[in-house]
Amino acid sequence: MQRLDQLLPLTIKKLGITKRYNAESAIYHWRKIVGDKIAANAKPLTVQRDLLLVAVSSSTWSHHLSMMKQDIINKINAFIGDNLIKDIRFQAGYLKDNQNQENAGQAGENEIKLHNIKLEATELKNVNDLVKSVGDADLQTKLKNIIKSDLKLKKARHNGKWHKCLDCSVLCPPEETFCFTCKLNHKQRIREEIYTILIENPWLGYSELRKHIDASFDDFKEVKNRLISALVNEISGEQNDRIKELTLVMLATGIQPEQITDALVNNTLKRFRRKNHVSASRS
Repeated sequence: MQRLDQLLPLTIKKLGITKRYNAESAIYHWRKIVGDKIAANAKPLTVQRDLLLVAVSSSTWSHHLSMMKQDIINKINAFIGDNLIKDIRFQAGYLKDNQNQENAGQAGENEIKLHNIKLEATELKNVNDLVKSVGDADLQTKLKNIIKSDLKLKKARHNGKWHKCLDCSVLCPPEETFCFTCKLNHKQRIREEIYTILIENPWLGYSELRKHIDASFDDFKEVKNRLISALVNEISGEQNDRIKELTLVMLATGIQPEQITDALVNNTLKRFRRKNHVSASRS
């Protein structure tokens, strides 16, 4: 791979958008960096500060890529020639249907709303003049989009329509309180709290959980399903863990500890083992 910093025109540095260009380049060349298999199951959303947000097709892929995170970070930084990415967050269930678009989902939620801000003809001409020296057509288009987006952000700031996120300095549209990254951070914190509550009280249903935490049903369902899947995978047919078995039964049935019988445990385990066997046969 040719390092992208060798392709950067001097104008990028003069404009002070080198890091943003590198971030967008990493997203644009995602498939080339990580390979076809990962790219088919994971799409980068946006880079905010030194964090890359990636949407993945399933919790299984989220776990798999988390194990490879440092290797992916190293590949990205080597490709762009900058130690830009310090961390990656994989978000299961956010992958859109635009699988064939190389730059799918690259703009964050805040940047998409910049479509409402228009640039003057003279500003557009200046942008075109700035990127003339870039020989690669794809890089020229990408750079042009970055510069235009940067100009729109400055206009939004000047017009007073956008404000700083309450948790960080990233600009947000008027109707939003937090930026895209901070909203995901908040969702992650909520899911971690749900996880802790269900580990301690696995029989709880959604209505009972709401007495402990203000969470959406989708978050509750996602965390509960992940817990069930993890327990099913961890429980071995030869070396059973009684605590894990009981936790799985309570999660799956909503029955409290004192109501559990051996028959219920056996029937529940058989049901999940049968599902696992069918899934493995089909894969």
